[in-house]
Amino acid sequence: MTTHRKLACLLLALLLGTCGIASAQTIHLLTIADSNDLNIGTGTSGNTRRVADFVNRAAAEMKVTVSRQDVSGNAFSCRKITEAVSLMKAAPGDVVIFYYSGHGFRTDDNATKFPDLYCGEEAFSGGAPRLVDIAADLAKKGARLTIAIADSCNVLATQPLPPRPAAAIASVPVSREKQYRKLFFGHKGTLTMSGSVEGQFSWYMPGHGLFTDQLLQALDTATQPSRQGLWSEVLPLALAEIKVPYGKGTTIPQNPESDNRISPMP
Repeated sequence: MTTHRKLACLLLALLLGTCGIASAQTIHLLTIADSNDLNIGTGTSGNTRRVADFVNRAAAEMKVTVSRQDVSGNAFSCRKITEAVSLMKAAPGDVVIFYYSGHGFRTDDNATKFPDLYCGEEAFSGGAPRLVDIAADLAKKGARLTIAIADSCNVLATQPLPPRPAAAIASVPVSREKQYRKLFFGHKGTLTMSGSVEGQFSWYMPGHGLFTDQLLQALDTATQPSRQGLWSEVLPLALAEIKVPYGKGTTIPQNPESDNRISPMP
């Protein structure tokens, strides 16, 4: 075999190996929804559906696999959430996304800026998982990119609930393959987010949460053909103050929280 043919065969082998790695990439999506709650049930299930649709459309364009777990309905409990996190496995080139929709609260001993997640009465007896702990556990799976998000309140359990505000209208995200590939597989690190800072409620309307609306709108904007699909484009929009309609011509603020340790890959 000539030197040129040997080089050609080596190049083909390298290309095939690279393609094999790319095709094996997986987005692991774990959605948690308190969908049996009569007050916000339609909102949490609506969040789950829209987030899953967003990820599935992106994966279809990138031709990568989605591994989906869902904890909702009668399966929703602190134990099931912990089990789902524990059972998740990821390869180094994968993406892990955790998305919680439901009630959140704080305890006096919570020194983090993120909430505890309500998952039944056992949550008030020390059984509530904390978003920061879930994010840390998922980061240990070794994936390229780990995202943990909760669309939930971030207030002391004793804080009284104010009246429900008026409804808002959400937009629908549009997928673009190049931008999605950069967003999910062109970054590495961890991102933890919640729908509100300490002391604030996260507002839900029938069928959706306001923070999830804003996040999906930010993702939609960052994946438009004129954008690059960067998390640095997503986060300023996703973390902007939400002006919650609150009576005639008035609003109250809802400020999302984040701990961003994501960096773009060369």
